[in-house]
Amino acid sequence: ADPLSVGAHLHTADDYIVLGERSGLVELGEGEYQLAGAGFIEDPELQYERSLNAQSSSPIHRELEEEVNLDHTQMTGPRPSALIGAVHRQPMLIYDTETVLDSQEVTQEWLEIDENDREFSELMFIPEDEMEDALEGEAEVLVSDADGVKAGRYEGSLRPHVEGALQALSGE
Repeated sequence: ADPLSVGAHLHTADDYIVLGERSGLVELGEGEYQLAGAGFIEDPELQYERSLNAQSSSPIHRELEEEVNLDHTQMTGPRPSALIGAVHRQPMLIYDTETVLDSQEVTQEWLEIDENDREFSELMFIPEDEMEDALEGEAEVLVSDADGVKAGRYEGSLRPHVEGALQALSGE
């Protein structure tokens, strides 16, 4: 498929999965939550092989750096782990990725991105062991914005790829 998109099932060191609320900087889906590192492979000829092998110059590395400000030294993996169906007419290659940073440290990295360049208006950290309950608003999540990290409940909507990716990676 052309273009192929990518996204990360990003695990923090304190056992959360990272989602980002799309800011007004992006064209589609403002206010919706998406996987960290979600984006398109911009140069398919060059990037497909790098993407499948998760090389440090791959699209998933580029997207995680753009959106969350993580570089390859702050993560292990990424490992291709699922291919989900059409998202805006193309499939998405999902990577299982871990960061050595906890949710607080990921937030600090993200806040280093100039506010006018942030693709996310906030980060949401979903407890990995309570993912389903958290997405139904029945378990606590952590929310990060310019004021820091605070506990809360999920209230929002997910981009089309998120549910499929989370189901695929949880084995459902």
